[in-house]
Amino acid sequence: MKYVYILLAAIVLSQGCSGLKDVYALRKTEPVISLEKGACSGKCSVYKLFLYSNRQLVYEGIQNVEMYGLYTRKLDKTQYNALVRSFLDAEIYSFRNDYPNPLPEMPLIVMSFAHEKRSKRISGSIDRPQEILNLQRSLEKLISSDQWKLVKAFEVQVTREDMPAKNEGGGDEVIESQIIIEPASNVFLAQWLKKYPQYDVQLVKRLSNDLNYWVISYSKSKIAPADMLSLLKADADLKFAEFNKKVKPR
Repeated sequence: MKYVYILLAAIVLSQGCSGLKDVYALRKTEPVISLEKGACSGKCSVYKLFLYSNRQLVYEGIQNVEMYGLYTRKLDKTQYNALVRSFLDAEIYSFRNDYPNPLPEMPLIVMSFAHEKRSKRISGSIDRPQEILNLQRSLEKLISSDQWKLVKAFEVQVTREDMPAKNEGGGDEVIESQIIIEPASNVFLAQWLKKYPQYDVQLVKRLSNDLNYWVISYSKSKIAPADMLSLLKADADLKFAEFNKKVKPR
């Protein structure tokens, strides 16, 4: 049976994906590049992206995404070589394997690269190096491009947002006067900040130079923290909203 799988994978690698069985066979082989984004406490997208040595891309849209399901497309040789070169030029093997996530609400993102019998797996979130964030952005551009072929449709999965539990049991301290937000891709932040003048909403800082997460403040004397968070979670212009936290040493 083992040799049957090896032969099937070899056939798929040489011919590309034409159906669900081909995709499943391809998934049994090691990808050259992969990107997997997990869930967060808001409406973060959850997906998986794999690039194989036959230049075949496999995308799996799981939750809070525009494309739900299993999709494939094939890169041309120029695209494939440029993408592999970008990982090598970034000196991917020189980075740490793990970058602890300072904010548990943020999604865990795992990226891997395998080339000439060497492999690297890097996990983290907003505190990963800029070079890694740039590589992630280049892969996300592939996801948003066209030419994808639907192989299997998934049921639409949208996060059900619940109010977070209060800080109990000695965990990280919640900063109720500050909220982390992720605006939707078509939202201009400078304009959005003028949306709630009655609550004195102000920009505090950007959490990452490359990721679209921001910290805002507001007046607790004009609206209760729980009400403000509920308001922002219901805001169609935002993909994510959660209280900021003061992280205790671990």
